[in-house]
Amino acid sequence: MIEHPSVLEIGKELERRGQEVTFLAVDQNGELLLDEYVRALRSDTLVVSIMMANNETGVCYPVAEMARMAKETDQGIVVHTDATQALGKLPVDLQGDLKHVDLLSFSGHKIHAPKGVGCLFVRRGARWRPFILGGHQEKGRRAGTENVAYIVGLAKACELAIAGVSD
Repeated sequence: MIEHPSVLEIGKELERRGQEVTFLAVDQNGELLLDEYVRALRSDTLVVSIMMANNETGVCYPVAEMARMAKETDQGIVVHTDATQALGKLPVDLQGDLKHVDLLSFSGHKIHAPKGVGCLFVRRGARWRPFILGGHQEKGRRAGTENVAYIVGLAKACELAIAGVSD
């Protein structure tokens, strides 16, 4: 199993709280075993989280195909991908090949945005519950005052990163 601690530790915490979590193995090259993934998908699966590119090995995972497989198993499965390592290096098209991805997250510092700012894309209609309560910021998705300067920095970094992919 190869996963960034920001996702891995959440899975471990869910296990400690009594949730069933399936961690998938990889082969000697760090590639996911897709047949194992398919066997792990069930109609009662709630969430699938797949990193788009591994931060240690550089292996890129077939997120579009895996998201499609999850939705074929059950349309209600929420599909998340961590695109932190891929943004600015690979095309990220949420209306095209990634149309089955419900949640996409990334950290801005990897594309030279200010440290401490990131982004979470939530597809309209995706099951979603905020984890920080108490405010109506971000359309009720996260309480707290937005750091506008960092958000503007992230937007500019995204522009430059996306332009770099198409070059």
